[in-house]
Amino acid sequence: MKKSLILFFAMFLTYSNLGHAHSPVGFVIPKDGSVIKQAPEKLEIVFTAPAKLIKLELFRVISSGKSSLIGELLGSEKLEEIPLDKSHLMKEGKRHLIRVPVLDMGIYRTSWRALSEDGHAIKGDFAFEISVEGTDSAGAVGELLE
Repeated sequence: MKKSLILFFAMFLTYSNLGHAHSPVGFVIPKDGSVIKQAPEKLEIVFTAPAKLIKLELFRVISSGKSSLIGELLGSEKLEEIPLDKSHLMKEGKRHLIRVPVLDMGIYRTSWRALSEDGHAIKGDFAFEISVEGTDSAGAVGELLE
């Protein structure tokens, strides 16, 4: 009985720590899905543990291309890539600030890839809109995790 309890406890500790091995995103700014009035000067990705950004792309949606059910299913959006400086890549940290050029009104999609502290590849994306009908805030909620 005692050996079983010790084995169970050891397995619990081992597997409970595996869930924390990756570095999920704590938050992004602008917040995913936010509609803001003023274009951001930078994007911010904050992980819950150190990670290295290995790829980051920013696109402006030119047309949604979703006028039909097929377009809706295939996601046939037309995108214009916004060139970004690559100096933010391959730097390990919890907080990553990425300067962006001046952005016009419109919908923007961002996709990223990173390596977590344990070497696992992780990825994600987020979108935001710049509109006169937006809020004054970029949707920043939460504290900085440094």
